[in-house]
Amino acid sequence: MNHSTLRLETSITEMKQFYPQFSLSGAPIGTGPIAVWKGSVQPIQTHANVVELLDDISCDRPVQIFPGGRVEHLADCTAQHEERSWMEEITNPFLPFKLEVTYGGNSVHPRAYVVTPALPASAWRHIFGDGGVCPFAPWQRVWSWTAHSLVDYMDHVLLWIIKSIVWLQARTWIGKEARHEKEYLLSTIHPKDQCWCGSGNKYRSCHRSKDQREIFDGFAAIQREYRNRNPYFIELPQRLRLSV
Repeated sequence: MNHSTLRLETSITEMKQFYPQFSLSGAPIGTGPIAVWKGSVQPIQTHANVVELLDDISCDRPVQIFPGGRVEHLADCTAQHEERSWMEEITNPFLPFKLEVTYGGNSVHPRAYVVTPALPASAWRHIFGDGGVCPFAPWQRVWSWTAHSLVDYMDHVLLWIIKSIVWLQARTWIGKEARHEKEYLLSTIHPKDQCWCGSGNKYRSCHRSKDQREIFDGFAAIQREYRNRNPYFIELPQRLRLSV
């Protein structure tokens, strides 16, 4: 049994323990076995300390996560909390989310997809192109396949869900967030860090070259548009020859 199979078995065992409401329907997908879990979570289940919980998440403070996916304010929290203006816009923080979660036990990060509430991609914030949620920046090394399991990944998904509830109702994203623009990714992610896509590969051997090309192509398109609109535009090499 190889290492990835062992890691997958660990996740299967832990999911049964911590998320018994999720059914496992794994089947070979693509080139290897991918386990697929389907189930629902409701991170906020009680009115008690909701203000403190949301304030802690907005300030990136630790919270308490219980089996089944219930998230509560940390019992021994000593932080000073405040009721923020965007909290007045939240009408229902108790939304349940039906998820489909996939994981193969290897360096490729797990992926969670929101089944319900069924909303267009434009309604969400921080999702991948395939519709999977983006609960953290992979290059920040908050999750590693050799040290963590799917249950650890689900902790981040639960926080993403709470932040998404606030986003959908108050149009405010709480807590720190990483931008998705190519310029930001190229200036932020070290070539040896994990790629932003969650493949587990180093950025330099994954999306870095493609991101660079997209920026270059964007500049070239702007230059073509400017040239078409300006009859007096002179390409830089020609301009240098004329100045000699």
